[in-house]
Amino acid sequence: MNRTEPKANLISLENTITSGGDERIELIHDGLNKYHINPCDNQGVFNRGTCTCSVLTDEAKERVSYLFNGFKDETISFEEVRKEQVKSLKRLLNNVDFNYNVFFAPSGSDLCYYPILFSKLINPNKPIMSLVTCPEELGSGSAMANQGHFFSEKNQILPNVVKGESVNPDISVEYKSFNARDEAGVILDHHESIKSTIRKYKDDYSIIGNLVIGSKSGIEDNISIIEECQEDVLWVVDLCQLRTSRDLLQKLLKLNCLVMVTGSKFYQSPPFCGALLVPEKINTALAHSKPETWGFDKVYTKYDFPTELGELREKFIDYKNYGLLLRWECAVTEMKLLSNYKESVVNVTISRWNQHMTELLLDSPYFDLMLDQEKTNSSIISFRVKVNGAYLSHEQLQTLHKAIVNEPPPLLPKFRKLIIGQPVAYGDNSFIRFAIGSHNVRKLLDNDMDLTNDTRLVETIERLIKERRY
Repeated sequence: MNRTEPKANLISLENTITSGGDERIELIHDGLNKYHINPCDNQGVFNRGTCTCSVLTDEAKERVSYLFNGFKDETISFEEVRKEQVKSLKRLLNNVDFNYNVFFAPSGSDLCYYPILFSKLINPNKPIMSLVTCPEELGSGSAMANQGHFFSEKNQILPNVVKGESVNPDISVEYKSFNARDEAGVILDHHESIKSTIRKYKDDYSIIGNLVIGSKSGIEDNISIIEECQEDVLWVVDLCQLRTSRDLLQKLLKLNCLVMVTGSKFYQSPPFCGALLVPEKINTALAHSKPETWGFDKVYTKYDFPTELGELREKFIDYKNYGLLLRWECAVTEMKLLSNYKESVVNVTISRWNQHMTELLLDSPYFDLMLDQEKTNSSIISFRVKVNGAYLSHEQLQTLHKAIVNEPPPLLPKFRKLIIGQPVAYGDNSFIRFAIGSHNVRKLLDNDMDLTNDTRLVETIERLIKERRY
């Protein structure tokens, strides 16, 4: 595959923020991305879709504008900003002295290649088996990436790739998935099935176990299986939504899990920015391995790797992804601002919002909450839409969603645009979502928990349903 040297995109802040990733982040029609927003245009936006896509907050825009101008003038160093980001992330995500490294990637889906690379570095002669829970509620490209396939039509390095093609044809990944829900929407427990699979294949394969704590609807896997099968599996926990406590994050790192996080969900950075937290035991194994790219130099740059792995790092292309760096800076800015509030206060705020929205949905003839909502994270509310006793199909929900996010909301005259979570299909069914993030929580606290706009949001969707905008 031919590879041309990618160039830094410093034409404008808008161009930079929407560069350095796959086609999902690009502005494709009327100045909007596939999620129907321009991440740099935050004026008059009411966002209750932090599970999908966010715009720059005022605070983040001020910070990244300053950095962008410094990069253009060459008065600010890319590498120094990255070093400070790593320090900030470690301080903000983990308030105890625990040694781990931070690897970066343009999205959560891109993070999924790291465990395959690590498996080949640590056990180069063993085939790989990837066990994945909640595949239908992960990022759209995660299933393909977990199999070592390109999940998009381009990436931060290559302007054109063949979607579905192997990143490295010499690496074969046996893929086994465990669905999140049954046809009725009930959350499934795969604990025993996964344990049985591990026992059967652990001697012949390098097994990667992918669990999720915070799927698109907020599903949280039971992590007790990690302690039960700790020695036989490279465990990866998808914490990409980052809707969790520091205590849980610390526990996972102490259990030698690879932990995937993103700044573009709860912390409301523009899409997308991913990071993999890698505990000391695995870092040591990587440091003692023979430094090879195993074909993943088609995906990662040297700056995605920690400086502690110098020999491995130098095997990858010397490309500074300013878009990814600035998107992470948006998230770090928001993390710092939220850290001024007690975790208990944040949790109570989210709970009060959840209770209010849940009551509105339950009182409406058009909405049904997804089953097992109590088993999911309370900052995400997933629900189905029904008309005359029949649920809307995935295609109908997509049409309704497009009307919600593209048309000026008459019941919310202070806003010109609404954002809610995109529809998620499971089997032949589908649901949509409300989700709040860090900036939303801070604004609710600053405005005495005024939920009037949230009430108007539900009423707006009801009006669109009555008008048959689906």
